[in-house]
Amino acid sequence: MDKRDKRFAQILDLINQNSDQVTIEHFCTELGVSPATVRRDLAHLQETGMIMRVSGGAVRIEPVSAATSVSDSHGVPTEQESDILIEEKRRIAQAAVALIEPGDTVFIDGGTTNLEIARKIAELSHVSVITTSIQAAYILSANPEISVIVCGGHMREIEAAESTIAPLAEKVIAHFRANMCFLSTLGIHTKNGITTPYLFTAQLKRLMMQSSAKSVLVTDHTKFGKTYSAFVCPVEQFDYIITGASSPEDDVAALQAKGVSVVLV
Repeated sequence: MDKRDKRFAQILDLINQNSDQVTIEHFCTELGVSPATVRRDLAHLQETGMIMRVSGGAVRIEPVSAATSVSDSHGVPTEQESDILIEEKRRIAQAAVALIEPGDTVFIDGGTTNLEIARKIAELSHVSVITTSIQAAYILSANPEISVIVCGGHMREIEAAESTIAPLAEKVIAHFRANMCFLSTLGIHTKNGITTPYLFTAQLKRLMMQSSAKSVLVTDHTKFGKTYSAFVCPVEQFDYIITGASSPEDDVAALQAKGVSVVLV
């Protein structure tokens, strides 16, 4: 187990030992690392569905046990599971970018799947991207033929990719109209819809959808069946949902019954 995996195991132990929120300061003291390192680790663990980030720290979603699929005895995702997810995200990104035409304007929000989309868009030309993701903007800026606009606002590591939130970002989004938006999610449920732990994030996603001709949800199979407190929209408001081929068959069928075009990759 390398240093990062050891930290993941320690973080999970600390969270499972506490019924309340564990603060970033407490993680720093116990692990002997910087706040930035803790935030990155928490973002990764949230992306895998093992914890939930909250303001100033993290809480457990459910007790982590050795029964977790493809995980080691500490509940930490193994190299095999991480590889499966990154390959799935890259396939999702490839399918998403295939929808883009030269001259298009697209919105992208935060999340590791959208970072893979940004890497694919960076290979194109004559595309304009408006994003709340600082990392996505940095990736895209390497190509001078891609026009990049970053929404202003407070920067928060609410997902694996830093994102800007707050009213200033909302005002920037409202000034543009896009051919499509690519949105990530932490929770997709056929009845409860698309949800996130963060109210501001939910609002930004809705604004991007309202300002786009088409809305595309990009999500790996681990996000199905999860519901968080902040409601974004019903699943049927998306024109496309691009997800992994291993997503639950019943959920995929339910989405299709609601008229959503589901792309399995």
